[in-house]
Amino acid sequence: MAAPRPTVLPEVDGYRVEGVLGRGGSGVVYRVTDRRLGRSVALKLLDDDGDPEGRERFRIEAQAAARIIHPNVVQVFGVGEHEGRPYIVMELVDGLPVYDVLRARGPLGPEAVAEIGAQVAEGLAAAAAVGVLHRDVKPHNLLITDAGVVKLADFGLAKLVNGPSGLTQDGTTMGTPHYMSPEQGQGQPLDHRSDQYALGATLYHLLTGAPPFHDDNAVALLLKHAQASLPPVLQRNPACPEALAQAVERMLAKAPDDRFEDFEAVIGWLGGESGISRPERIGIQGGSNGGLLMGATLVQHPELAKAVVSFVGIYDMLRVE
Repeated sequence: MAAPRPTVLPEVDGYRVEGVLGRGGSGVVYRVTDRRLGRSVALKLLDDDGDPEGRERFRIEAQAAARIIHPNVVQVFGVGEHEGRPYIVMELVDGLPVYDVLRARGPLGPEAVAEIGAQVAEGLAAAAAVGVLHRDVKPHNLLITDAGVVKLADFGLAKLVNGPSGLTQDGTTMGTPHYMSPEQGQGQPLDHRSDQYALGATLYHLLTGAPPFHDDNAVALLLKHAQASLPPVLQRNPACPEALAQAVERMLAKAPDDRFEDFEAVIGWLGGESGISRPERIGIQGGSNGGLLMGATLVQHPELAKAVVSFVGIYDMLRVE
């Protein structure tokens, strides 16, 4: 049984712990100041649950994420141990989870979706370049900062393509079924095209207001990803430009070989080949169109203000109901 979570702030060597950012199934995320560098960062401290495999998975998460240095990925600065409990130190991001935007405002405009998709693809390309798969791409794990930068967070299910097996091995189904590729749902070997499928499912959700498939039973949902015909984007959102709909549907092809060859191809398509103009900046402001508006500063709309959070590990903090 897991030890009770602390009611007082821990004293971690080298860091001044200032407050709790969130609590999840595996630990607590704190806002801290690095005493040596004088900068604010986020520190995720794993619960002492007596689970060596969980601690090892946490260490692998840190190692995988630390290999990726890119503006569209939440950066990992270090890892350590406090009273026998591992922790990871990460970039502190003030941003709005895309899932919260979607839940509050409805489907997003095609220009915003193309821009979000291209930025996330940039981050995933950087991950693929160092042999890392994210394995849990979804709207919950995407942040939009007030500068219009989209950041991919929570590499908690990350896998090193050529890394050690055992903890996140092929044959183990981990991830979020609404966005999971057929091969991941079936426990098959994965490559970057599995993350591409999850990104496609995410963009489909942003465009239409719902994931590609739904079922209350997780196994049945995974079978739909593998076997059911994809409802066309234009059927659910007739206003979506046809080229963008085709790109998203190609990312959601059942067979990996039928998807885009790599993330560079995805970026190229979303960045111009689709005919959709990517805005210079994305942000949020009040309005009646129910979507992201271009060129706007991020404003704390009343219904979204509570969702503006300093974020690390959004999957732990904001689970699907």
